[in-house]
Amino acid sequence: MAMPLEKRNKVMDMPIYLQFIDGDVGGGYRWYVIEEKEAAAAAAADVLGEERWVLKSDQDRVRVLNLPKLEDGLIKYTNLAVAESRLFLVGGHVESRGDDGIRIDKNGILYIDLQQPNPKSWERSKIPVYTNVRGAAVSDNGDEIYAVADGMVLRFNCRLVDNPKLVLPLPGDLPWYLLAAAGSGSKMLLYSPPRRGISGNFVLCDLKSCSWEMIHSFSLDTDPFADRFRWWTTGVLVEDSFLIVFGRCLPWTREYRPALYVYDIRRMEWLPKPVQGLANNGIVLPDLNGLWPFSYSALMQVRRDELKLALVWSIPNNDDAVQTQVHWSKFILRIDKNDDSQDIPPTFHAQGLSSGTCYGGNTYLIRSSVGG
Repeated sequence: MAMPLEKRNKVMDMPIYLQFIDGDVGGGYRWYVIEEKEAAAAAAADVLGEERWVLKSDQDRVRVLNLPKLEDGLIKYTNLAVAESRLFLVGGHVESRGDDGIRIDKNGILYIDLQQPNPKSWERSKIPVYTNVRGAAVSDNGDEIYAVADGMVLRFNCRLVDNPKLVLPLPGDLPWYLLAAAGSGSKMLLYSPPRRGISGNFVLCDLKSCSWEMIHSFSLDTDPFADRFRWWTTGVLVEDSFLIVFGRCLPWTREYRPALYVYDIRRMEWLPKPVQGLANNGIVLPDLNGLWPFSYSALMQVRRDELKLALVWSIPNNDDAVQTQVHWSKFILRIDKNDDSQDIPPTFHAQGLSSGTCYGGNTYLIRSSVGG
């Protein structure tokens, strides 16, 4: 399995873990991992059978993770995180049907050691159960996970899961339903959608200093995402000022134009141009010539030492004879700033590095995460 980053001779891209829902595979889930070629070869050491490889390319490899069945079955609204060679499911709940109706059981933290050649079962932490976990982020050093839950931020060490610590409570004037909109190591940008008569908010949480910064509030009419941006993905925070997200429409119109868009969270405005340099060719980005029915997308940072990002999006399977497609691409994000004028926004460019397409069978991609 993938080795921790600090044990490698060179810094590699962090692996990307994919979780599919599949009623025919153990526990209702299927798992893949996308790895940089050198890391994949070292992790597998040629002991995997060909049936475990989904795709091999010059830059990346995709292989099956043979994880055991979840005893609880399907867990809804959970958060996927990977750190210290462990995969975590944080929060959420399990629904089961019985003679007396639907029973809902709260889920705490489940985890599994990815370094085990053939792990037998998932482990469950003994911490108190928090129902509304709205996001999880891995620390800069990669050994702790922060979770936004029930009006507070919790922190737990990935090797001492049963001993969580309260980092800080949410400010009293903020709603409990804050969502983790973006992250960059020890910082999370939290977003609460506005409701009728209730303002929405952007709040920056510094997990190292245990401090909050209210960026700004907005009304239902000025919500930067609104209904036309309903399917936006969790993004990447750049320089505490810019939120990079993947969207299927221009944020300021209803025009179909899938791209990476940049929101200036300080100026409260979308930049006039999306990130330049990525092709709408149906592989890197969905094709502009047709309304691709992609159902899932995620943008993540695969290197901690530079702005190397990965975009993952999926076209679902609506026919038993057609497999679900998963597209991924990796690129370096570059920022061109105008030093002569503070009024001219910067321009964001992407230098493409690799891309690929793999197939997930009769499944739906529902979650992804990056980690070592």
